[in-house]
Amino acid sequence: MSVPFAQIEPTTVCNLRCAMCERDRLDTVGHMTLGQFAHILDELDGLRAVKLQGLGEPMLNPDFLDMMRALRARGIRAYSALNVTKINAQNAEALASVADRLELSLDSADAEQFAAIRGGARLDDVVERVRVLVEARNRRGHLLELSANAVVASADRAALSALFELVSRLGLDRLNLNVVQFWDVGGREQPSPSNPRGLTASEIEMMQAEVNALSRRWNLAAGVFGPTAGYANCPWHRGGVYVTWQGFVTPCCQRPDPRAINFGNVLEQPFETIWNSDAYRRFRDELAAGRPPAACRTCTMYTADGEGTWTSSTCRATTSGASSGSDLST
Repeated sequence: MSVPFAQIEPTTVCNLRCAMCERDRLDTVGHMTLGQFAHILDELDGLRAVKLQGLGEPMLNPDFLDMMRALRARGIRAYSALNVTKINAQNAEALASVADRLELSLDSADAEQFAAIRGGARLDDVVERVRVLVEARNRRGHLLELSANAVVASADRAALSALFELVSRLGLDRLNLNVVQFWDVGGREQPSPSNPRGLTASEIEMMQAEVNALSRRWNLAAGVFGPTAGYANCPWHRGGVYVTWQGFVTPCCQRPDPRAINFGNVLEQPFETIWNSDAYRRFRDELAAGRPPAACRTCTMYTADGEGTWTSSTCRATTSGASSGSDLST
């Protein structure tokens, strides 16, 4: 049993109130300890990459940088996604020395729209903190890959163009455009399978075409990460696990709430026992066969082959050769 990738949730505490987030449905919030993190790494054999991210802001965990250092010490690639608000001149140097890839929330070049998406954050403050991190990265020889993550709900051409200009001006390596996703948190009412995001397939195709053109114009790697046809294409069943701050093993980052589904707690039993359990084996086998388990049937990243509206393939326009934005790329 070897698992090459894990997404580990360092915390569910957050300082923002993002419009698309489901954190308010959590019944408990807290931090994973450094000791618990080390125990999880010991349990997961064969790790090549770990992404420290969940339903909170990773940098609010006081042990976050030490967790990244622990990954570096073990030769495991260290990733994270940050809302940027806690980056400063001091910790930027540390981040640049321990992280392999950081994804930074930068949803809009318009201050008012950005504030509406990232409640509690200001665009000018975030942009300045990104500059600080880019400068720290550049002083260390450009070893850290930095990308902008933008959650988009429309294919507005002017807004996309302005965002490309901002990301390019800041010196980031890539722009990841993520269509709004459905996370199963707290038993939320299920979305309509025919239109879970409020964007039509034609709108996503228009966005892909515009992103391709802007990627070439700004010589900036970019991708639209939307629905992909075929549940069997989901990479999580082939060697990815999600571990919550409390140690619960759940299917993936789209199903992070252990109240909805989990296969056991790695802080309470060996991971090998969890991985080889009948329930987890059956779950992975059904996905691999293209028969989605109940928890996956409203997933907004994968659909049944040729079924419904959501069958367009993920678009990756990579003019500058940056790596894929996929969590499971190592």
